[in-house]
Amino acid sequence: MLPTYNEERYIDACLASVESQTYGVANFEVLVADGRSEDRTRELAAKWADRLPGLKVLDNPKRQQATGLNIAIDAASNELIVRLDAHCRYAADYVERCIDALDRTDATVVGGPMRPEGETPFGEAVAVATTTPLGVGTGRFHFSEVEEWVDTVFLGSFRRSDILAAGGYDDLNIRPAGEDHELNFRITEGGGKILLDPTIRSVYHPRSTPRALWTQYHNYGLGKVSTLRKHHVLPTWRPLPPTLFVLGVLLGPLWWQFGLTRIAYIGALAAYALIVVGTSVIKSRFRPGLALRTMAAIVIMQVSFGLGFLRGLATIPFRKKH
Repeated sequence: MLPTYNEERYIDACLASVESQTYGVANFEVLVADGRSEDRTRELAAKWADRLPGLKVLDNPKRQQATGLNIAIDAASNELIVRLDAHCRYAADYVERCIDALDRTDATVVGGPMRPEGETPFGEAVAVATTTPLGVGTGRFHFSEVEEWVDTVFLGSFRRSDILAAGGYDDLNIRPAGEDHELNFRITEGGGKILLDPTIRSVYHPRSTPRALWTQYHNYGLGKVSTLRKHHVLPTWRPLPPTLFVLGVLLGPLWWQFGLTRIAYIGALAAYALIVVGTSVIKSRFRPGLALRTMAAIVIMQVSFGLGFLRGLATIPFRKKH
């Protein structure tokens, strides 16, 4: 299943990789849940019907990704479901590996690592930034090379009955960009298990501009708060470092009033700058231009995420009760 919205730049390459699956296109259906795209996404997807006999383009009037995923699950006629993203290309054995992992283990959800590949100079920097915990936290699917049990995976494959039993994706309480992790949290809280299998391979195209990256990570921050609001607990501590960093910077004028605190504040900022610079230089393999762009990408990720999380926290006391 594939939720889409304004993906004309990526949809053909994505579906071409789906067509090349060793599992065989005659053995699966491709459910494109389109959020009423304003570009040619729906038109381009429909043109693949001859090569992908099981392809159906479904209407997602709410435009939210979680809603599109639920629409696709409801329309699915197969028990095994592989969740896809239009920003990705998939290895030829992607579907086969997902099904194998579900069959040979007792995992409820399986998925592989996210391997980024930039398409622009800034997109390349974002790809570098997403390979370091400074940019994306310590989510195992960003770094792991071994099969292991985790709290969440990139995308994910599962049995339809298990996801329906868990309540499906929450498109009422969870902000966009938080639906996958929140669903996985409910699954693990209910006794299910999430498996990361590095042989499930795909290539992800990260955001190509600073503005798009800012919007993406700001939404991630808001999404984490919606999970906190619903469950009264954070599934992981990963949102805290960027949030505390942004909060510390925003409170800078307060720290500045006290001598020792002022020194500590300057020292903390200097240490942060050194870590970002050092990490960017090493990860970019000492290419100056790429290193500078990577520094910018890391700061954008952290600041936009932290501001999104703080903005979300500020709305909790004022949210109307239903």
